[in-house]
Amino acid sequence: KHIEKDYPDVLIATMAFAHTEKPPANLRARDNVLIYSIPVSSNRKVPLTDIVHGQYVAKWCDIAKHVYIWEHETNFRNWVQPHPNHFVGPANLRFFDDHGIKGMMIQGGHGNASDFQRMRAYVTCQLMWNPRQDEKAMMNEFLRGYYGEAGPYLMKWLLVQHHAVHRDKGIVLGAYSTSTKNWLTLEDLNAGTRLFDQALQAVAGDETLEYRVRRAKLSIDIVWLERYDELRAAAAERGQPFLGPSDPMAEFERIASNEIDVQWYRGHGESGADFSEYVEKLRKLLASHAGAQ
Repeated sequence: KHIEKDYPDVLIATMAFAHTEKPPANLRARDNVLIYSIPVSSNRKVPLTDIVHGQYVAKWCDIAKHVYIWEHETNFRNWVQPHPNHFVGPANLRFFDDHGIKGMMIQGGHGNASDFQRMRAYVTCQLMWNPRQDEKAMMNEFLRGYYGEAGPYLMKWLLVQHHAVHRDKGIVLGAYSTSTKNWLTLEDLNAGTRLFDQALQAVAGDETLEYRVRRAKLSIDIVWLERYDELRAAAAERGQPFLGPSDPMAEFERIASNEIDVQWYRGHGESGADFSEYVEKLRKLLASHAGAQ
């Protein structure tokens, strides 16, 4: 109250985050208070219009004059692995617009190989200007422009992910997921690997486009290695093909050479690992699997 009187042009910001994400039942924010609503604990595969966290955002807009959004569109435990909320972010931007929110920060992945980060940035920025645009059309436009003839195959891979994570209503896609095991199956990975093979064939001979496609494919490559034994066993049990690497250690060494210049963010995940530390963790994982056989 005293700051409002002495400094009428100053806003006092506070975060509705984690245990304070839910707004109070019987309290209004003063007009000089800015609420940063941060729905980070929501199920990332579902738009805010369909879950209670969206009700929290709407309530903050009712009880506070100034509300900004701090949204997260990535997986903070692993920037690179698939994170299929590509169609949820655009729906949320329209939701924010419907509730009159004018300020927002969309926090995405870090590093050179973060899951489709360039496409995400393009679509998000376009929708910040006009949230009523068709996000799928913009995705296709970007993928075709950035990946050339490989673009349509990468869109198909995005749709494979989307359908996979919605296969079971009980699947939760978190912003801090450590594995894809609960939603990404052997069949999904086989389908994705075939699509990336087709994408690489479509741009064969173009060094720049081949590099970009290989960088995007890293998201699948690391899943094959992280879940190698489990996926091999699933293929044998189901009589399905196994399209992961025939020699996991050779594939690991290729990834460890880091031709993609991954630039894994220090502060990533539980241990604050950069890419070299992630590689070492993966090396130990593969070695332990080999020792158990």
